[in-house]
Order: sequence, then structure tokens, then C-alpha cells
Amino acid sequence: MNLGKNIVKYRQKNQLSQEQLAEALNISRQSISKWETGENLPSIDNLISLSGLLNISLDELITGAPYLHFPFAYGRPKSRFPQLLLILGMTL
Repeated sequence: MNLGKNIVKYRQKNQLSQEQLAEALNISRQSISKWETGENLPSIDNLISLSGLLNISLDELITGAPYLHFPFAYGRPKSRFPQLLLILGMTL
């Protein structure tokens, strides 16, 4: 699912028209329409405001899922060999 479809989905779930959402964000209705069609993307500030107005997390707004799930070992080295080399190098 893409961001535009998520905006439509959660806007409708909150029973808001494009006009009402635009008014709450102090932007034009055309901007909302362009976001929903994928012609433009909202700024970070507008994404934060949207998530608050639509009562969802940023993760859910962007991905369509409530939370991003990373693998348990995300960011950890797959091998200890580089660490061992570093320790060995420092001791010599």
C-alpha cells in the first residue's frame, strides 16, 4: 500500500472530507488531492500533523501497518571476526 492510499483510507475512516482535512492542516484541498493521487508528497511537518489528526502513528500512516518490525539482529554484525581483529590489533 502506498502513502496516498493510506491517507485516503484513514481520512475516510475518520469521516473527513478532503476540504475538512485541508482546513485542519491550513493547506488547500488541492494539496490533499495531490497527496492522495501520489502527484506530491506531504512534508515531514504535514505527515506529523496528519498522523495526529487521523489518530494513527507515523508508521501506520506511511506503511499501513501499526508498527515497523525489524529483525531481532538488526544492525548487529553477522560475524565476530572483525571485533576479534580489532581487539587483537589493539593488544599488539
